[in-house]
Amino acid sequence: IPAVSLSWRGTQHLHPAPALRGAAAHCAILLLLCGVGATAQVTPHFPDRRQDVTRAQDALWIGTERGLYQYRENENVWSARSRESGLLSNRITRLATDQDVLWIGTDLGVSRFDLRSNTVLSYDSASGFPPGRVLCFAFDPEYVWVGTEQGAARYDRLIEQWQRIGAAQGLTGSAVHDIACIEGLVYMLTDSAVCEYDPKYERWRVFRDESDASPVRDAF
Repeated sequence: IPAVSLSWRGTQHLHPAPALRGAAAHCAILLLLCGVGATAQVTPHFPDRRQDVTRAQDALWIGTERGLYQYRENENVWSARSRESGLLSNRITRLATDQDVLWIGTDLGVSRFDLRSNTVLSYDSASGFPPGRVLCFAFDPEYVWVGTEQGAARYDRLIEQWQRIGAAQGLTGSAVHDIACIEGLVYMLTDSAVCEYDPKYERWRVFRDESDASPVRDAF
């Protein structure tokens, strides 16, 4: 791999030098994602520690501890977003796309980035959202489901409001590590069980191995 020199112009729009073309551009992206500089000439704003990555509208979106980065491959241009440009926090923990909306999970709540209108709305505990880091997203036609370190929440698309889901609502466990929406039912993987929730009838079923106290971390 040839040595690549990166030049940045400003903090909001980052333009790779002419050397980043073809295969070299892809190598540079991988180096950035892994936190490795190639003959680095960079500012402290480059995505050196990736938290999550997704693709939306022909662009690569990278969540880091220092903000959100977008790479438009066709134009070979990087851009950056942070609290100064509307995000709830610079510490991005999870990314997910739902149609033309990029959902951005942070350590303080979520930001909803409408890619068509280029507008950002943010929700924290004052909006009815649980405190703690966002760990996962899931989507169905009626709700946006979010798992956090302190329970879950659902966003009603019709009335545009959040509802917390915790022990008082029937959830077993605290941190919700993953969520899956399957045939009208919602499965939440917590640190102690897999919880099946029926939104239509507000009913719960809990699946766990009583003989094994090991925390659950992944499923589905």
